[in-house]
Amino acid sequence: MAARLLQPMLEAMPARVAVLDADDHILFANRAFMAFAGIKPEYLIGGRIDQLIGATAYAAYQPARDLLERGQAACFEGWMLLAGVGARYMREHLVPIGPGLATLVISLDWTDLKRQQEALQAKVAELEATRSLKAAIVDHAQTAIVVADADDRLIEFNPAAERLLGWRRDEILGQSMGECLSPPHFLEAYRRAMARLRAGQNADWLGRPLQREVWHRDGHAIPVEMQVWFTQVQGAAHFTVSMSDRRAQIAAQQLIEQQREALRQSEKLGAMGSLLAGVAHELNNPLAIVMGRATLLEEATAGTPMQADAERVRVAAERCGRIVKTFLSMARQRPAQRQAVRLHETAQAAAELVGYTLRSHAIQLELRLDPTQAPAQVDPDAMGQSLLNLLVNAQQALATVEGPRRIVISNGQDAHGLWLRVQDNGPGVPAELRESIFDPFFTTKPEGSGTGVGLSVSRAMLREQGGELSLLDTHPGACFEIRVPLPSPLP
Repeated sequence: MAARLLQPMLEAMPARVAVLDADDHILFANRAFMAFAGIKPEYLIGGRIDQLIGATAYAAYQPARDLLERGQAACFEGWMLLAGVGARYMREHLVPIGPGLATLVISLDWTDLKRQQEALQAKVAELEATRSLKAAIVDHAQTAIVVADADDRLIEFNPAAERLLGWRRDEILGQSMGECLSPPHFLEAYRRAMARLRAGQNADWLGRPLQREVWHRDGHAIPVEMQVWFTQVQGAAHFTVSMSDRRAQIAAQQLIEQQREALRQSEKLGAMGSLLAGVAHELNNPLAIVMGRATLLEEATAGTPMQADAERVRVAAERCGRIVKTFLSMARQRPAQRQAVRLHETAQAAAELVGYTLRSHAIQLELRLDPTQAPAQVDPDAMGQSLLNLLVNAQQALATVEGPRRIVISNGQDAHGLWLRVQDNGPGVPAELRESIFDPFFTTKPEGSGTGVGLSVSRAMLREQGGELSLLDTHPGACFEIRVPLPSPLP
């Protein structure tokens, strides 16, 4: 009775069902099994299962047979190479019927399902790889990228944004993008703009480069170039903002403007220098006549009260001649030529050139010069121009000093070379600017008082001569030192 009830149930099952005897002969096969085998029942029943499925697939059942011999059911799944069919993904259930009597085999062909699963896994892996690639691009981008949801809550904040804005990703995610990143004076306008976007209104600035300011965590504004995108992801609105720091660009633009202004000033100074050089050259001839006549007058009045007056005229004319000569030497353009230069004479010539300017500004000039010092092998014009730049800088630095104003020029030598120093009792140079003052176009002077090229040009000229220009650590005031190599010994 039970057997008659069981057979219809096995026939109705969608799985392939067969019963094998102890020698693996097929005793029963349902319609699904028959359809799979493609053999008429009279040829299938009584045949061995290994002849149907092939030796390779039959060998896969060996572990299961070991369990069946001990009276235990076995279940396994995997790819099997079936004879005449090929590779199929099977789930096999084997149940022993009585001790050593027969085996119930239930086979589920999951090939299509497995292939769908593998295709789905491949698609998921592809999507994951794409997501990982995009995440890596965002994480390694030099542009700051932040993303907020429809409620203005930040959901993405890449490392470049951390570096630019001072926030850590884990502490800013979930916070309001506007409240964290918008400058306080722009926050209300930001809220109105985002409300219009959420309401579906168009904004012509979406996707376009914008020059704005964002707020750093420390509380200062950073100029950036940004772009904003509005996207829908599964029906949810998201706002993506990319930002590039403009501080270096702004600094470069300012430097270019400074260079242009310095070039204009240089052109004006060059034109004035040429004009004044012509004037000085024209003054040279009358001065020569004055000096000659003064010398004759001094000789003609020898022994009389007029001799002292004639001597004063001659001395004054010679001083004017030296000033004109010094000016002409610095004004003419020629390649650097090294020659023997006595630093104390260079200092005296520069002092005479700026003497009137210093006296008119109530500045006392003190010369502490050693005339016995060995001459330096340098270009005299480069040395004179560098010293003159230092004197002009000292005079301008003393403009804000109340009380006595003093500049001291001294020279000397040590084991490292010959030196010439210009020291003033002005406000000095702040420690944080000691190196910057030698950078081209850097200046601490008010606008219109300097171009910021004097010290950099002077240092460059001296280094071409093998020398150096440096700021010594003194207080009060500033002390600049010109240092040149010791003269080479005669062979």
